[in-house]
Amino acid sequence: MNNGSYNKNQPRNNGKNRPRTQPSKEKQPFVKLTKKNCVSLADERMNGYERKEDNITTTKIRLLLSLVLEIYSMVQTNGNEELDEDVQSKVLYVKMKFAYEAGRDDRIMKFINHTQLMENLAEIKNDKEYLLLVCKYMESLVAYYKFYGVKNHYEKD
Repeated sequence: MNNGSYNKNQPRNNGKNRPRTQPSKEKQPFVKLTKKNCVSLADERMNGYERKEDNITTTKIRLLLSLVLEIYSMVQTNGNEELDEDVQSKVLYVKMKFAYEAGRDDRIMKFINHTQLMENLAEIKNDKEYLLLVCKYMESLVAYYKFYGVKNHYEKD
């Protein structure tokens, strides 16, 4: 009797056999965020982001944004120019969560690679100003993702 439970005679998948998307051969050169390019870079990246039905969902992007905004709220109350140990630890945690989510879902991996979020998180180190730029960049990515997604939806009709 098979009631949908685990059968030890059947091979387990464990997600190891799912197809992985290969990173594109033409990786964009890393562009460090500045006050002048932060929003325009997000606009450029999301305007060039391929829209397919199997792309990252708005819910997943908002999950990534919420992780970044937790750090933002920690820093806003802190008057120091450098990041304290708790904030640095939280940045490393967020970087790990991004890696975990990307490992679980190829759509997130594609988004993170296209937007260079991991590189920008690594660039923060102890720099409060750069952290604030990354937060602004992430918010801009979400806004332009939604903007171009809606725009593309209406252009199809």
